[in-house]
Amino acid sequence: MNCFAPRVRNHLVALATLMAISPLTHAGESFVCLIQPSKTVEIGTSVYGLIDSLPVERGDFVKKGQVIAVLRNDVERAALGVAKSKAQARAEVQSARANVEFTRQQLKRSIDLEKQEFISPQAVEKSRVDFQMAEQRLTQAQEQVTIWEGEKGLAQSQLAQRTLVSPIAGIVAERYMNAGERVENRAVARIVSISPLYVDVMVPAVKFGKITTGMAASVNPELPDTPAVRATVTLVDKLVDGGSNTFRVRLEVPNIDRTLPAGSRCKVEFDDSLTAAPPAVSLPKAMLVPVRASEAPPSAKAAPLRPASEPDASTPNAAEPESALLPGIDRSARLALENWRKAWERQDLAGYLAAYVADFKGDSPSREAWINQRESRLQKPVGPDISLSDLTVLRETDQQLRLQFRQDYQSQGYRDLTLKSLLMVLDHGRWLIQQEGTQPATPAIKAQVSAQASR
Repeated sequence: MNCFAPRVRNHLVALATLMAISPLTHAGESFVCLIQPSKTVEIGTSVYGLIDSLPVERGDFVKKGQVIAVLRNDVERAALGVAKSKAQARAEVQSARANVEFTRQQLKRSIDLEKQEFISPQAVEKSRVDFQMAEQRLTQAQEQVTIWEGEKGLAQSQLAQRTLVSPIAGIVAERYMNAGERVENRAVARIVSISPLYVDVMVPAVKFGKITTGMAASVNPELPDTPAVRATVTLVDKLVDGGSNTFRVRLEVPNIDRTLPAGSRCKVEFDDSLTAAPPAVSLPKAMLVPVRASEAPPSAKAAPLRPASEPDASTPNAAEPESALLPGIDRSARLALENWRKAWERQDLAGYLAAYVADFKGDSPSREAWINQRESRLQKPVGPDISLSDLTVLRETDQQLRLQFRQDYQSQGYRDLTLKSLLMVLDHGRWLIQQEGTQPATPAIKAQVSAQASR
């Protein structure tokens, strides 16, 4: 597996060699890395011509399908106009259709006259031949219109080749040419996508097997006044470079607001604190309702729920949980859950959104509406205090897990104590949230929460 360009690969190998002899690594925890665009496109064309206009400048943000350059197209536009006029011409078809109808009536009259012995059979045969020839001329006229329609499509394609558009949304990294220059087997501009960003790092071989896809990491760009950002491992190379005794790892930074530039060196530190999975206990089937600030003071901490094996004395017929925790569940799912909690607690919008599938929209009418809602809720002066406990993981399919847990959310003047259920799917080696929801509480659980909050 080798997804790195030769230039990037050579640069990373050089960085890895420097890493081995420089103080950039600290106890094997921090590694030299390189921030790269996720996509790079050289905009060019297969036709020759002069550039008539080039409306973008270096550094401009362009959308997918936006015009990058227009070549001079006077001839092509004129050819398209002629082709459209031909394709819209219907006079010849209408004339041929009228002739068919006329010869049909003439043939009918000839047959009637022959029956009355007013004309000879030869005259009837001539009328029949005239009718058949009229039908052939109508068919030819219709075929000609079809050909003209094809010529119009060809002219449209030739004209479209004179307009260069961006196949991706991104930043204009380079503009190689100007208006008036001739294009001949040269790129006009280079577009790069920096949302998301890729972070490529060469890691010593002793770490092979300890870094897995879905693992969280902290990336610290070597730029002034630029804070560290969260990233997720998306690719671990299966080859070890013999010269530097390292292997390549790729991480992904969402960079939704496009504030972090590409191309800079950085340091990456993998979050080893998330390698151990938290102890799991079974979860009651009922879900807790939110507890508002008016019902419990913000400083009140939630007492642990009674385990499912110990039914509440006030409810002697309490139901047992439907399913016990699966043994040996994949640690990366727990890691993804913890990354989601930390991003939420830190009010890290990019990290929070990266925990969900690409089309997740919750109860909102669209993905954009959901993102705007979460952004407004995460932009607060003081971040919340979120703790998760009583985790149960249920395997639904080989690619789906359901995580049920107790969530204690506390912020200024507000407390939300609930039990949550997340359906997570495996997407390119990463566990992402596909569904999120809660269930109403039973009266017994409500009473238990109220009693805990009053103590």
